[in-house]
Amino acid sequence: TVSRVINGSPSVTIETRQKVMEWVKRLNYHPNLTAQSLVRKQSYLLGIVLPEISNPYFSDVLKVVEQEASLNGYNLIFCHTGDNVQREKHAISTLRSRQVDGLLLVPVDSGAAHLKMLRQNNMPVVMVTREVSGFDSVSISHRHGGALVARHLLETGHTHIGYIGSTKEEKFQGFLEVFTKNGIQFSDEHVI
Repeated sequence: TVSRVINGSPSVTIETRQKVMEWVKRLNYHPNLTAQSLVRKQSYLLGIVLPEISNPYFSDVLKVVEQEASLNGYNLIFCHTGDNVQREKHAISTLRSRQVDGLLLVPVDSGAAHLKMLRQNNMPVVMVTREVSGFDSVSISHRHGGALVARHLLETGHTHIGYIGSTKEEKFQGFLEVFTKNGIQFSDEHVI
């Protein structure tokens, strides 16, 4: 009867429900969520694995994911890898053993062997900020972002422009494409 009351079963009379709830309050009873998750085969836990929490971008990602998870009745378990593949592998293993219902991951190395193993699991996984073959992902186009920055600078009349970052990044490629399309030479001496 107590279980039916706590789980909201309509088959319990109002009088019985009130008596049970009175004792629940007196005893400060809290249901065993682990036991419930075993019965329901759902933990209402999500795992999120981030490479660096001191980066404001990832702090914002964590904040928004936690808010959305909470709105949908989920709790979040956060793991920090420090951009270390072995720590990432351990974090994923820990989260799987905690029976999380899903995993959000910013992978350190998109080609890591443990990611291939993760793909074979039935757990829903979403890659964040990076596209990894075989997984759903939420990411942005760095190439498009770089192009938007270059276009904005040119449209506002700037012509002596520098770039700080790697010329191998997609951001730079998008940045450079805009200059090339507009017939403007971009000198290597303007790159740091």
